[in-house]
Amino acid sequence: MVQHIGYFPILYTTEQTVKAQIAVGVQTYEKYFGRKPKGIWLPECGYVPEADKYLKEFGIQYIITETHGILYANPAPLFGTFAPIVSPDGIIAFGRDLESSRQVWSSINGYPGDFNYREYYRDIGYETDYDYIKPYIAHNGVRVHTGIKYFRITGKTENKDYYNIQWAKDSAEKHAGHFFDSRTSQIDYVSHNTQNPPIVLCPYDAELYGHWWYEGPYWLYILFKKIYYNKSNFELITPSEYISKYPIMQECTPCRSSWGANRL
Repeated sequence: MVQHIGYFPILYTTEQTVKAQIAVGVQTYEKYFGRKPKGIWLPECGYVPEADKYLKEFGIQYIITETHGILYANPAPLFGTFAPIVSPDGIIAFGRDLESSRQVWSSINGYPGDFNYREYYRDIGYETDYDYIKPYIAHNGVRVHTGIKYFRITGKTENKDYYNIQWAKDSAEKHAGHFFDSRTSQIDYVSHNTQNPPIVLCPYDAELYGHWWYEGPYWLYILFKKIYYNKSNFELITPSEYISKYPIMQECTPCRSSWGANRL
């Protein structure tokens, strides 16, 4: 990376860039939570072995990485992404679960694409009469998102139907039930083949909930209620809690990885 300040270029190596990203992440966490983090989700859920020394320098015990970062680790992990692994340098890695991620993130059949959910891209800041909306947009008159959106996704059409909050809640409750049942079946299936109780890691960008997926927080609320009240074969747990309960794990070197792989 090259940054020009005036006429003098400053060169940054890849390792310096990685260290800087970790430092900013740790400082930001400490600023808002008042303590140092034990784990980190590196940019793009990525991983490079060279980062281990910087992770240790900043007191990071574990990372969350992309699925193939675990599946293609060396040697191949015995339990796939259903158990964490530890690198030769002592950094523990948890892999993103493919099935639960697809159910939320898939652009084809992921929950947020349900036709009853609110359409993010249809905002009155762009659609109403300019003279009417002008006092409520940018000071320079540029149209912007106001957050007021009248339509539901409806389908792959420009003719959108009006949003119905009850229909949206019904869909969120249905999807929460589906996710709950899917995790129950998944854990029942894999638990016979792991040394410790399997962990299903479900990391999602925070901006998905309430932003792109307006009903996302309600979906989480219903899901957590189901997990608490319904009989199931699993419970919620943090990576730190899992490490404390099951400290013995396979030593592997995670594969260089990123969920941005092959995007370009």
